[in-house]
Amino acid sequence: MAKRSEEVSGSCVIYPACVACGSTGERRADKRMKSGWSSYCRKCANKKSLDWKRNNQERQLANTKAWREANPDKVKQYREKARVREQERAAALDWKRRNPEKARIKDQRRRAKKLDAVCGTPINKEGIDCLLSDQKGLCAYCKCELDGNYHIDHFVPLAQDGTHSLENILLSCPTCNLRKGAKSPLSFMNTKEPSKIKTTEACEQARVVIWSHKKTVRDLMPELQWLHHSPNGEKRDVKTGNKLKALGVKRGFPDLILPVASRAVAGACGLAIEMKSETGSLAPEQKGWLQLLDSQGWITHVCRSAQEARNAICSYLNVSPDSAPPLP
Repeated sequence: MAKRSEEVSGSCVIYPACVACGSTGERRADKRMKSGWSSYCRKCANKKSLDWKRNNQERQLANTKAWREANPDKVKQYREKARVREQERAAALDWKRRNPEKARIKDQRRRAKKLDAVCGTPINKEGIDCLLSDQKGLCAYCKCELDGNYHIDHFVPLAQDGTHSLENILLSCPTCNLRKGAKSPLSFMNTKEPSKIKTTEACEQARVVIWSHKKTVRDLMPELQWLHHSPNGEKRDVKTGNKLKALGVKRGFPDLILPVASRAVAGACGLAIEMKSETGSLAPEQKGWLQLLDSQGWITHVCRSAQEARNAICSYLNVSPDSAPPLP
């Protein structure tokens, strides 16, 4: 069969016009024709074949019967292949039933490959189990009990240049995942329950993180796979707050850190960004962290919008902000 843009002796194949519709679209090779190609494009050829079969059913059955009688060995081979295919299909379905988690991971990997998505940290059963534990067995969006029935959802959809990696996935209930579709998480959460995202700072920070997960951004700045946020600025109950404090969480730590060497500033070993609203001010603990990091060779910024944070990251990695993909 001919390829859509087949190269022959260094020149592109020019198909003759279809005798039915006049298009020069792709068609099958046909040695009987002087041009070497069928007179019909694929669409018209398929229609013509279906019309002939519909109008000559008895003749088709007779031809098929005659061929089978004349080629018993080939018929036997075809039937054996069909039997093997059916066995393989049944075995694959049985494996999916016995290994639902691995089946989900395999399906997502196939979809990512089809969309040519960037693959980062591999997604495996151990990673999914850790994620399920981190989410306390709850849907990332509606907080319902997953109870083993969950979908692997890309935080930034593959259709929006999201990466196929462990850091870009969440576990959600089937209902939320299907409703979200290819929407960005911010768009979905705002339509689902606007109170989930309360502050401008959080919205702007989320825009930066979503932007960093895009395939086009990762191609330009692969270091962004290490962009990190420590959840130390949210309101929690006393029990959770005490637990986090015991684990070493401290007040005032910057909202976003990128612990990689700068491409633009010699000797700079990391980037720290504190997100603030237009009228927000730094707390003493936040000032202390920024001063400490600055003294240790880090580049620090206080950004009051997602655009400022994006430009700071681009400058740190020696990428022109004008050439980098825009924010979502």
